[in-house]
Amino acid sequence: MLVAIVGASGKLGKCVKDKVSKKHNVAGIDKVDAKFISLSDLSVCPEVIIDTSAHQNSIKSVEYALKNGIPMVIACTGHSDEELAYIRDSSRFIPIFLAYNMAYGVQVFKEAAEFIGSRFDGDAALHEIHHKYKKDAPSGTAKEIESLFNSMGKPLQVTSARGGTVVGTHELSFYGDGESITLTHTAQSRDAFASGIEKAAEFIVTKQSGLYNMKDLVHAPTNEL
Repeated sequence: MLVAIVGASGKLGKCVKDKVSKKHNVAGIDKVDAKFISLSDLSVCPEVIIDTSAHQNSIKSVEYALKNGIPMVIACTGHSDEELAYIRDSSRFIPIFLAYNMAYGVQVFKEAAEFIGSRFDGDAALHEIHHKYKKDAPSGTAKEIESLFNSMGKPLQVTSARGGTVVGTHELSFYGDGESITLTHTAQSRDAFASGIEKAAEFIVTKQSGLYNMKDLVHAPTNEL
């Protein structure tokens, strides 16, 4: 399978390229020797596009995917409401996989948060920490969990910190009457994201048009993975 990776020279992009290239042919889309290689420069259309670059660039990738009928995985954060609306609209015509955190464990973390949040009577607080180069705060994962709590009609205190080279930590605490529960997910390396992104790419090429996420992947039948 020919996989185009947009943002292949970035921290996450390099990790994804190393992971995916062990099983598939890879075309890196990024700056090479001071020249930017774009999707339109490819002589052959890829079978799937993975975008690890930035939210603005990912929209250009969606445009290319839409024009050529190519499945796509979006693995970057910080999209505006308008950009998300465009992605949702485009998914009516091509399969798109969109997740703010591609680590398998984060999906399990979110499902555990929903289970406890719907049953534990008390206050809840989420603190997330990422490396100092991460531009958006709170993280996309934190926003998803906050949205989850809003849907349950429960408030969630969200705080963020940026520093050092922390790959990503989310700590969710529930405080009750004389007791507390704390859930923590820590990404120890970007390999956790790269593994999920590779699985997402292999998953999305089997799908019809629509918008998919990590919940769809984690709960997919074994024969679809």
